[in-house]
Amino acid sequence: MKKLKTIITKIILILLAISLVVFSAIPEKNAVYADTLITELQSKIVEYAKQWVGVTPYVWGGESLTSGADCSGFVMQIYKQFGIYLDHGTDYLLGVGAPVSWSDVQLGDVIITHSSRSGTGRHTGIYAGNGQWVNTSTPKVGTILSDVRVDQIITIRRIVGHLQSDGHTPTVFPSRGRNGKLVCFKL
Repeated sequence: MKKLKTIITKIILILLAISLVVFSAIPEKNAVYADTLITELQSKIVEYAKQWVGVTPYVWGGESLTSGADCSGFVMQIYKQFGIYLDHGTDYLLGVGAPVSWSDVQLGDVIITHSSRSGTGRHTGIYAGNGQWVNTSTPKVGTILSDVRVDQIITIRRIVGHLQSDGHTPTVFPSRGRNGKLVCFKL
């Protein structure tokens, strides 16, 4: 009986050691998988935003991709198509997500700039790569793909792909809207 207990104990210890080795690799695989999902989502957001270039007219206070939106209404509606609920307003967007620098900007990041050289007013759009962004500009030009005026950037906000404070846990939607809708969950 004692020999049987010893054998069972050894088997349990071996199984435990194997499970520790196997399961310790899972977070790394999950992180790679999460990175892939985040990259795909960032690309899809930009592709979708580009579909509205030359289509969505600029309308102050507007929130419609078909009948018109202002800059923050446009950003709000693009993200909404992917289940990400942001509130309307550039002031709101200043505090959503995580701040990133121009050198770390990624597809889908929300860029907020001064809307004039005097520094009054704010403008926002979605980073589309190669130094360009998709933004609903003015009533005259509507939604455009244009160069980011780097000297006018107030902040860049990472909405998709932000890492939590532990540095490892990806957060796709790291905030709550003023309306209380959840826009934050972990992959």
